[in-house]
Amino acid sequence: MRRVGLMVITLLRKAVITTAGDGSRLLPFSKGMSKVMLPYCARTPEGHIILKPVLEAVYESIYDYGCRDFCFVVGRDKRAIENYLIDHSAKYSANSSLQGLYKRINSSRIKYIHQPSPLGFGDAILSAKGFVGDESFLLHVGDDVILSPNNRHIKRLEVAFFSNDADIAFLVDRVENPEKYGVVEGKSIGNGILRVEQMEEKPRRPKTNLAIVAAYAFKPWIFSEMERTKPDENGEVEINDAIVSRAAHGKCIAVELEAGEKRIDVGTPESYVACVRDSFENARDSACT
Repeated sequence: MRRVGLMVITLLRKAVITTAGDGSRLLPFSKGMSKVMLPYCARTPEGHIILKPVLEAVYESIYDYGCRDFCFVVGRDKRAIENYLIDHSAKYSANSSLQGLYKRINSSRIKYIHQPSPLGFGDAILSAKGFVGDESFLLHVGDDVILSPNNRHIKRLEVAFFSNDADIAFLVDRVENPEKYGVVEGKSIGNGILRVEQMEEKPRRPKTNLAIVAAYAFKPWIFSEMERTKPDENGEVEINDAIVSRAAHGKCIAVELEAGEKRIDVGTPESYVACVRDSFENARDSACT
C-alpha cells in the first residue's frame, strides 16, 4: 500500500476468491450446498449477533482492505452464490447488515468464472488468468476466514509481498496439528515475516508448526507456472511445486498471523464447530466493547 498525500492507494487491486471445491469432508451436507455458504457469527453496527455466510466474511474483508475488482471462481453452486450477491436492498431495507453488503456490491466490479469440475487449486488460479491480466493480485479461498482487527492481515501480506519483491507470499498460522496442513520452514527476516526455504504438504513428521493459510499474493508469473504443472494422480493441478520453486530462488515469503488474529475454517465438521464457537465469542466480545 502506498500513501500519496491523504490518499491510500492499494497496490493489490484485483482479488480472486475460489468457491468451487467439492467439500468432500462435509458430506452429505456439501452435496446440496457449497461449504462457503455455511453460516458464522458476526456483529451488526447496532451490536446484534447475526449469522452470515463465510463467503461474505471473506469478500467484505478484502473489500474493506481496498480491492474493488473481484473474480469469483464458482462450481456447481454458481447460482446460489450469484443470487446471494445480487442487490436486494429494496426488499431488505430494514436490515443494516444486508444494506452494508449491497453498498459494497454496488461499489465493486464482480466477475464470475465457472470451474465445471474441481480440478485443483492451480486449475482455479488458471481460470482467472484473463481477469487478472499482467497485474499482481490477491487470491483467497472462500471458506477460510481470518478474524483480524481492521483486516491488518491483508495489509501486512501486501506490504511483505511488495517490500521483499516476492513472486508469491501467503499467510501462515501456528497450529497444533501441522500434519494436516501444508507447512513451511525458513528464515525469519523480522516483523513476523519468513523467507520460505522448504514446504511440505501434510508431512508425517512436520519440522515446524507453521501451516499455510489460503490467502496469497501472486505475481502474474504464477499463470505460466501453472500451465507447466502436470496434474497429480487425482487429476488435479496444485500449487505446491510453484511454492517450492520460488522458495529455492528466495522469492517466497510467509507472513505469520499476529496474536490478535485468528483463523477459522469450515473444511471439516470439527473445524466448523470451532468456527461457530470462535466467531460467536468474537462477535459477543466485540459487542461488549
